Amino acid sequence: RVPGARGLAVRQDRLLVASGEEVLRFTLAGAPDGVAVAKGTLRAANALCVGADGTIWVGDSGRFDPDAERESGSRRIYAFAASGKLMRAIGAEGGAPRSGRFDAKAIGDIHGMCLTPDGKALMVNDTATGFSRTARWSLDGRLERQWFVRGNENWPDAMNPDRPAETVKAGGAFADEMSLQAWRMDYAQKTWQPAWRYTMPYAGNWQDDVVIGYGHGGNPLKKEAGHPGTWPTFGWGAQGGLRTFQGRNYMLSEEGAIFTYGDDQAPKLVAMAFPHRCEVDAGRIRQLYDQGPNTWFTWADGNGDGLVQMGETAVVTGTPALEGISRMSTCELTAGLDILFTGLTRIDPATGVCTRRFRLPLQRLLANGAPVYDWAKIVALTPALAWPSFAGGDGRKRVASVWPGREFPDRDALYVLAEPGCAQPLKLPGIDGDGWWAGRNWRKKLCCFDQTTGRCRWAVGRRAPGVAERGQMYNPIAIAGVAEDAVFVADAMAVVWVWDARGLYLGRLYNGPDDRKPDHDSLYVEMQGANVVRHLDRTWLLANDCGTSVHEVHLPARVPVAAGVVTVDAAIVERSVAWDPDGVTPGKSPVYEVHYLPAHHADMALRIDGDADGREGWYGFSDGTRVGETLVLLDGERLATVRALYDDRNLYLAYRVHAANGPRNAGTELPICPFVSGAYLDLSIAPDWTQPQRSAVRDGDVRVILAQVAGGDGKAQPFQRGYWQQKAGGSGGQTITSPAASLRMDQIAELPGLQVAWRVDGTDQATGKVDYQVEVAIPLAAVGLADVKGRRIGFDASIGVANAAGDRRERAGHWGGLSEAAVVDRPGSSRLLPENWGTLVFLEK
Repeated sequence: RVPGARGLAVRQDRLLVASGEEVLRFTLAGAPDGVAVAKGTLRAANALCVGADGTIWVGDSGRFDPDAERESGSRRIYAFAASGKLMRAIGAEGGAPRSGRFDAKAIGDIHGMCLTPDGKALMVNDTATGFSRTARWSLDGRLERQWFVRGNENWPDAMNPDRPAETVKAGGAFADEMSLQAWRMDYAQKTWQPAWRYTMPYAGNWQDDVVIGYGHGGNPLKKEAGHPGTWPTFGWGAQGGLRTFQGRNYMLSEEGAIFTYGDDQAPKLVAMAFPHRCEVDAGRIRQLYDQGPNTWFTWADGNGDGLVQMGETAVVTGTPALEGISRMSTCELTAGLDILFTGLTRIDPATGVCTRRFRLPLQRLLANGAPVYDWAKIVALTPALAWPSFAGGDGRKRVASVWPGREFPDRDALYVLAEPGCAQPLKLPGIDGDGWWAGRNWRKKLCCFDQTTGRCRWAVGRRAPGVAERGQMYNPIAIAGVAEDAVFVADAMAVVWVWDARGLYLGRLYNGPDDRKPDHDSLYVEMQGANVVRHLDRTWLLANDCGTSVHEVHLPARVPVAAGVVTVDAAIVERSVAWDPDGVTPGKSPVYEVHYLPAHHADMALRIDGDADGREGWYGFSDGTRVGETLVLLDGERLATVRALYDDRNLYLAYRVHAANGPRNAGTELPICPFVSGAYLDLSIAPDWTQPQRSAVRDGDVRVILAQVAGGDGKAQPFQRGYWQQKAGGSGGQTITSPAASLRMDQIAELPGLQVAWRVDGTDQATGKVDYQVEVAIPLAAVGLADVKGRRIGFDASIGVANAAGDRRERAGHWGGLSEAAVVDRPGSSRLLPENWGTLVFLEK
């Protein structure tokens, strides 16, 4: 056994091992062979390497302890001759401090090191004052260069508006490290480096002897695991912002704890404006989460010891402005050290609004800089914001709540990101998968309000069910800032959207999930925010992943143009129709580009077997060509995706369907109206598309219906028919009638040569819906197409959803945006509707 074995190195035929306060020597067979470096210099040997000349380099910092302040080793690198004699030391005496200013010439906890291939320098990995670094040191002890890296950060750093060259990360009781650390930005030189860092004792998160933290089910620091079990309300945090006021820097946590901080000062607890209710119990304050009496408390540190004493608190009961407020959900320091709060109220059933806005004014500063607040002085902000309606015209999804984000005032405007909540569970499609980040956005809007009247000037930004188009957003998560008459909105999909102050869409910053590239314009995080800074008369955007990315933003010039007045009269209103804002935009027809299969190499030949295998080219090719998918939506949720390819003979389609009750069709209405008796897929084609979205049906327009029909033996049988409403020389025509109408089909017939394969993949346990695939090869000639390369045709695809019995269609969704309910009029449901179709483009390759 080798006590405290750490670093290893091989020199000729001997193994050197860093062990505690010495370096031991072994044969390569493992036999002890004496001491290479004796005790006397080293305190906690860790990293080790050996030069070609026999010089032994030892990193003396073997701290492996959760206590960030524990000392171990000298935090220097020592060079020993092959004889074991000390030659020199590298790094400042005493090493890098655990807390305080970062000193580049001091070495921290050394994790590993090696000599460069030419043997002229040392490469050292260390953590210096909490900052992870790789540094190159000359053999005589000069720091030649250093590189820094951070852990993958989803959240933005906090920034003090009065200190724009500094970013700050606060780690509270739930963080990996309870620390406050800062980085210095040099915008002119385009560099950043560590500035300072302080750590917090774990016990400092609580003061339960005077203020008992509330209980909450989300607290991972449970009593059963040896923790206090109450909420750590005195932990560090900067969710409420950083401010400089009268020469002091202040930090506000989400629990209302206020700290002073600085380069040369560890954060010091000086005040609290607790944002939840409370009660006084046996001479102590018991914090409550969202229950209890209308009682609230503040505290200011009168004697400067950072500890709450009952005589320093102010407990207020029965403040009228706080009646009906269960808790404050957000807080923010202002430039004058007032605190802005968002209070939670009962949800208004008509609008979904569930918050009220407040300002808690600063009463005074004590001589030690502690701010004093009084809940009895809180004021409701007026005017109340007049939120727009987030209800859709379809009336199928009710708005249950409206949650506002942080407010950004700019001149006479107030910008807020609003998040409506739906009364029913949703699993919406998104570019990262159904129900994930992009799918969790339901009608979020960037809103602009008039500060004087509270009127909503505009609300913009539709959700993107797939790749975002102009004016769409994936999942806007927070406003990053306002600068140069533009509003910057951070998105969970690691992009930032930019909108003009008048509500016009300007563009996207960073590569998006549709075109991710391993370069400096891509971020690899689930972004939870960013910072926009105006500094040196320029606009800067700061965002995190494994470091802080700083980009200078150049905005386009926007020139207002004189426009005429748009008058909305009764006639226009009369022509309006209800539509689902989660679906396809009315009047906007979708377009899909189809790749020519022979022009690309696929790893496998395409087979119609019900399995859209990526090796067949369904998702793309080895030359980098990507095959896109198109969405079929129903109530904003993904009903199906469709992909297409073609060659000289066939149009190939691959459907992936996610629908209730699967592909069940009783077949009781065959062959004329299979769309009545259960589930089906269809595709509609207009060979003559010289007039897109025309209302009139033309010769050759066809609808092809595919279904799995129940057979006499109980097994599903494939069904396919083409329906031509107009076809010169058509045969097998039928008239479809009902008490209300009739419709003549010139031809109803099977398509010769059509291939189709169905495969049920299973039931989604979360939704109960059935996932199934359908592959189909449609002979081009059978639908009136030839020489299609470079052509544009009309196209639509729809999916019928069956009832539980599988004998009736309940809903249907179309690629072009149309949605249907159960069939009540067979002629009406048979009619071809090219005005609702999109466009299929046959690419040259």
